[in-house]
Amino acid sequence: MSASLAASRYLRRALIALCAVMMLVILIVWWAVGPTLPKESTLGADELPHASPLPPKDAITITTYNIGHGQGIKADPTDWRDKKFTEKKMSELAAVLAKIGSDIVLLQEVDLDSNRTHHINEAQYLAENAGYPYYACALLWDKNYIPFPIWPLAHHLGSMKAANCTLSRYPLKNHLRIVYDKPAANPYWYNLGYIDRGAQRVEVQIGNKTLTVVNVHLEAYDIKTREEQARLLMKWVKLIPGPYILGGDFNSLPPEAKVRNGFPDDPTDDESLDTTMQIVRNGFSHYNEALPLSLHQTDEQSTFTFRSDKPTRRIDYIFGGPGTHVSKGRVVKEALDASDHLPVVATVQ
Repeated sequence: MSASLAASRYLRRALIALCAVMMLVILIVWWAVGPTLPKESTLGADELPHASPLPPKDAITITTYNIGHGQGIKADPTDWRDKKFTEKKMSELAAVLAKIGSDIVLLQEVDLDSNRTHHINEAQYLAENAGYPYYACALLWDKNYIPFPIWPLAHHLGSMKAANCTLSRYPLKNHLRIVYDKPAANPYWYNLGYIDRGAQRVEVQIGNKTLTVVNVHLEAYDIKTREEQARLLMKWVKLIPGPYILGGDFNSLPPEAKVRNGFPDDPTDDESLDTTMQIVRNGFSHYNEALPLSLHQTDEQSTFTFRSDKPTRRIDYIFGGPGTHVSKGRVVKEALDASDHLPVVATVQ
């Protein structure tokens, strides 16, 4: 056999092997990325066995709470939590919600069946242990495998199912979800595994009255994307025919915030040019906030919700839309470090 023929065969085999490896990588990535969430979806709602609604009343209480996947405060997002620690935090979160005792709870960053939280269904856990017979979850992070952090392998996020969830002491119906575009500034490969941001909309049946609640979690790291998400959110909210509440983690400071950068827990974060909350406020035909401007002016620190150990800013909100009135709002400081956020609670008429 000539040297040239041998070299040709070797090259051909090498190319076949390379193509096989590339196909395998493509298949692994395709499997790991999992399904692409549709922009809008109609979803179901769940209830515990023997669920029974509270008697109807004119004034109810509502809480918004980013529970940080039941992982507490992390010095770094890649910090690993073992099962014992996660169960401890979930117990603390259930105790916080039971003590607050709201009729409706809007939760963000809820793991439903994720490797990092040891496959605990956190929504069901909180429903069962905090006294909420009705709950609805809108998946916003659904991946078969996320290889992050790169090392150690045992600490990979792995399978991921995380959601916005609404807990209620009244029946839930007509559950909808909207999913926003990811930051265009991110590399394509990065967005493949990046969390989707979005909002859930669900109707709460209180006797013969219906209250719609919208539970939102906006982009955290890209201001331009977050502002566009806010515009889409308010267009969506305007389609609601009856009284509604809008709440959640907006990842944005109020326009009147005195400090907009240089935070001790995130020195590189600069929100000086962010107009997200002004877009939200301008999107209402009529609204009031759980933490009104008057409270901010007299005691700004009392409105801070993040980080829970040493709060320096407000990024969690409850708004009352047309047909509702929100009052007696406060930040629940006694929640301490059950999550990296502090909950906000208010009365709704």
